[in-house]
Amino acid sequence: MTKQKEFYKNNYAYSKFLDRQSSNTFKKYISVVLSYLASGEKFLDVGCGTGIALNLLKEDGKKNIYGIDVSHTSIDICKEKGLSARKYDGRRIPYNVNSFSVVGSFNVLEHTDDPELFLNEQYRVLKKGGYLLIVCPNFLSITNNYHWHTAGLKNKLSNLITLISKLLSKKYQFHKMKTVVRKTFRADDDACIITNPIDIIKWGYQKKMKLIHWSTKPVIHNSLFIKVIEKTPIKIFFGASFIVLKKGDNA
Repeated sequence: MTKQKEFYKNNYAYSKFLDRQSSNTFKKYISVVLSYLASGEKFLDVGCGTGIALNLLKEDGKKNIYGIDVSHTSIDICKEKGLSARKYDGRRIPYNVNSFSVVGSFNVLEHTDDPELFLNEQYRVLKKGGYLLIVCPNFLSITNNYHWHTAGLKNKLSNLITLISKLLSKKYQFHKMKTVVRKTFRADDDACIITNPIDIIKWGYQKKMKLIHWSTKPVIHNSLFIKVIEKTPIKIFFGASFIVLKKGDNA
């Protein structure tokens, strides 16, 4: 996470940008964490930012909740909120093997320089039988235009071809993409990895993890159309991934 880490490390403006996010954005993430987090068990939020998700869990009465982030300024804000959060180097998670029963990251994977290491480290600190939550954009989507990688017919055709090739391949590979630099920052201008559900799920299978949940919506959505889409393979073309993987009891 070297180059990206430098961008986030002491960027107070970016930390304040993160802290302005609506807590509603995290409600689905929080509800899923709570559904898997047994009483007394520990949760780790990797790339916790300014602790919005952790604070919601704290308000729900949860105590064994922890966060890590590469940003000094974001961690300072977490501590101001009374949260248990610490800085880390963006590579090795500063906890022992089998430390947490639930580990999650919300819109972080796409910002890492080494996504495989990022996921492997979460797997390492996850307990046997524990749950790994990964929420991120699907930059191979062909149904939205919110980011340059999904906007326009040319990019959509390219994404469709890439999706098909990934489906046909037995291997996974996280590809890089260029970041966007402009005066007015927009969400995911700094994203550098073409995150997508296929690579994430194949990584999980390679670790012998079980796919528990895969949704195309990172937030709570009541649309009947979306509910129907969620039950079909067509969701692979939509704009986000909310994936839950379970670590084997014999891992």
